[in-house]
Amino acid sequence: MFQTHSFNTYKAFSALELLFVIMILGILSIIATNTFKTHQQKTCLKHLKTQLFLTQEHLSMLYLRDFLHTNPNTTLQAYNLLNKLHSQKTCGFVFESAPSPRLIAHIQDTKLVFTIQPSDLKTNPRIFCNLNAPLCKEFFGRKLNK
Repeated sequence: MFQTHSFNTYKAFSALELLFVIMILGILSIIATNTFKTHQQKTCLKHLKTQLFLTQEHLSMLYLRDFLHTNPNTTLQAYNLLNKLHSQKTCGFVFESAPSPRLIAHIQDTKLVFTIQPSDLKTNPRIFCNLNAPLCKEFFGRKLNK
């Protein structure tokens, strides 16, 4: 006459299962963060590379015009073009004119220094970085074969 109800008591998750889930989520978030940072760095490098190449094209045109039609303000205009690259962003250039002109590329937390020669900017300047630096190789997309 009397029915007894039996209740099954199941635990939702054991502490060990929860620990595994938390560990897996942690590992996945670390991988995602590293992938995101790598993608950000590559995007920044492409942006800076484009800026630098456009500036070099403008400088070449400036010195070509100076060659064809003597322009006494070529050096000043070259400094102005290089100054336009100056940016306070985490992905940008800083132009320093003293002691010798150079560009410093800020790529997230790292810096890449570009030398500008000739330092007086009397002729079309050559802007380059040290190819021994891995970031410089990546900037120019070069892989050295041994």
